[in-house]
Amino acid sequence: MLRHQARRCACGVLLDPFAGVGGNAIQFARTCGRVRASDSSAARLQLARHNAGVYGVADSIDFRCADFSAAVAAAEVRRLSLVANI
Repeated sequence: MLRHQARRCACGVLLDPFAGVGGNAIQFARTCGRVRASDSSAARLQLARHNAGVYGVADSIDFRCADFSAAVAAAEVRRLSLVANI
């Protein structure tokens, strides 16, 4: 099923904000030009990098250790602050 989703979502750059050990990022790297994969766990990203290498798509994925939920929450607070000041 993931292969089907990857084909339907083929694009230039795809963001996988909760990459885990890389299953989704690997499939999307096969159909997208670039995948930006992030996860809050450095250990999971290390496994994702390894898995991407096993499947031959490591060069198509940028891995970043980041807490996407915290970044979105911070952006939402900034947006609300801007709206409140208008």
